[in-house]
Amino acid sequence: MNLQVMKSHLHAFMENPQQQTITGIMLLMLVAIGMAHAGTGGQAAFGQLEQQIIGWAQGTLGTILAVVALLVGAGFAVARQSVVFVVIGLSFALVLYFGPQVIQGIMIATGGVGMVHPMLMG
Repeated sequence: MNLQVMKSHLHAFMENPQQQTITGIMLLMLVAIGMAHAGTGGQAAFGQLEQQIIGWAQGTLGTILAVVALLVGAGFAVARQSVVFVVIGLSFALVLYFGPQVIQGIMIATGGVGMVHPMLMG
């Protein structure tokens, strides 16, 4: 590539703010990749809180919230004559009960570290 072509590409880039924004975001993401593993640890600080929230979600409070969501969804379904509200209530109940297990499974599988390619970590 000769110097004249490079100058024309640079000039076109400098006049396009959308390209500049996208390039800037990509560079920031590339710099931030090295910090993706900053979330490791924390078990000592947040382990007890995590277990308490999981206990609430899967215990009596979670059951009460799930039943209330299902009843409210059923009430709206009858009032609006649409099954969508029952599906939303049921979805809320399922996410409330199974959500913490899914999140724990993801965090255990990744070791609490974001998915970063080993080549990028250096």
